Amino acid sequence: MGASTATTEPSKGNASAAPTTGGGVCGAADVSGGPAEPAVVAVDIGGTKVAASLVDHTGHLLTRSAAPTPDADDPEAVFAALAGVVRSAVGGSPVQPVACGVGCGGPMEDAGETVSPLNIRAWRRFPIRRRLAELLGVRVWVDNDAKALALGEQWMGAARGSSNFLAMVVSTGVGGGIVLDGRLLDGTDGNAGHIGHVVVEPDGRKCTCGGRGCLGARHRQGRASQSERGGQDGCSHRQAPVTCRIDYSLRPRVPTRGASLEL
Repeated sequence: MGASTATTEPSKGNASAAPTTGGGVCGAADVSGGPAEPAVVAVDIGGTKVAASLVDHTGHLLTRSAAPTPDADDPEAVFAALAGVVRSAVGGSPVQPVACGVGCGGPMEDAGETVSPLNIRAWRRFPIRRRLAELLGVRVWVDNDAKALALGEQWMGAARGSSNFLAMVVSTGVGGGIVLDGRLLDGTDGNAGHIGHVVVEPDGRKCTCGGRGCLGARHRQGRASQSERGGQDGCSHRQAPVTCRIDYSLRPRVPTRGASLEL
C-alpha cells in the first residue's frame, strides 16, 4: 500500500517505531538487508471484509487471503479475523516480507497509530499499527484505505503518470484520497480527503459519524433500498474504485468506467 510506491513519501507520522523483533509471524526480519526482491504485506481493513496479500516490488500479488469482517462488539474478535488472513497470506509463500502497509477505513488518530473505523463499531482508537507490528515483527505503515488506493492507482493503475487526481472508494462506505502536485494530502491526523462525510443532503439521513446528510449515509440508504427491492448490491463484496484526474485546463473529457476521468 503506502510503502510500495516510489512517487510519494510515507505520510507524516505513519511510519512505525523500531520494528518489533521476535515472536512475530515473520520472526526478526532484516529490513535493511532483506531478500534480493523484497515483498511487503498489504492489508485492507473494511466494514465488509478484511484482506491481506503478499506483494512483490513489481506489484505482483504472491498470495491473497480474505474473510468477512466480524459483526462484533469485541475488538479482539475483529483483530483475530484480521490476524488469521495475515497469517494465511504470509504463510502461503516462502518469501519473507520486510514491511507491512495497511489501508483502513477511517477516521484515524495520531496519523494511523490508532483507528476508529465508523463501519467497525468494535474498534475505537484501536492500536492497529502496534498490534500488527507485534504480530509480524516488521515495520508497519497505516493510512486511510482510500488514500492507500490513491497511491496504488498512481503507482500501478488509472492515475499512473498523473500528478493531480482524486481516488474514491465506494464500498461499505465512501472514501477519498487526493493527490496534488504529485503528493498525497494527509491532513492533521491523516484524514484528508474523507469525502464520505461531506454533507450532500442537509437534514438528511443520520450518519454513523453523528451528522446528517453525509454522502456515505446517502450511499448506504441507496444500498438498503436496493436490497429491499431484491436487487443485487454491486458494492457489497468488492470495492468499486473511481479515479478522477484533475486537469487544470478544465477541458471536459468523456468518463470511462474503470479508467480515469479528466475534468
